[in-house]
Amino acid sequence: METTIRLIKENYKNINIIKLVDNSTTNCGINKFPLYTYMILFYEETYYMKYGFLPENKSRDLSIVVAKIKEKTIKLENIIEFTENNSFPKEKNEDFIKVCKKIIRKNNKLQHFLEEIKFIKSLGKKGCNYFFSFIQYIYALFFPSFNFFQETYIKLT
Repeated sequence: METTIRLIKENYKNINIIKLVDNSTTNCGINKFPLYTYMILFYEETYYMKYGFLPENKSRDLSIVVAKIKEKTIKLENIIEFTENNSFPKEKNEDFIKVCKKIIRKNNKLQHFLEEIKFIKSLGKKGCNYFFSFIQYIYALFFPSFNFFQETYIKLT
């Protein structure tokens, strides 16, 4: 990415803004989820933000989302609500609730909680679907105005 930006600056002197669309997804069975939504929650920035690109739509300023992740707390009631409203098997939901209880007792900050449940994604196709359903629930719960669509970034050269 750094090389690409450098070459653009060297070879196209009249370009003032670089604009790109993040179409990256992560596969989960037959489902695809926008990768930037995962990156924001777990790494506090997207791939392109590392290189100085910022969201084009200022109302979707991702630094606000990151700040909220650090201040929000999650409650067991949130977990139970999620399990009651999804279509996963009862035993999977019960297992999820048990794991979440332990995590919340230790530290109920959303940022810590997300770090601790990351392992679910690696539990095969079903674990992955469960994980990303939960991520969508987290966004709906804490960031209701957040829409899952392509993210457009700009960078001033």
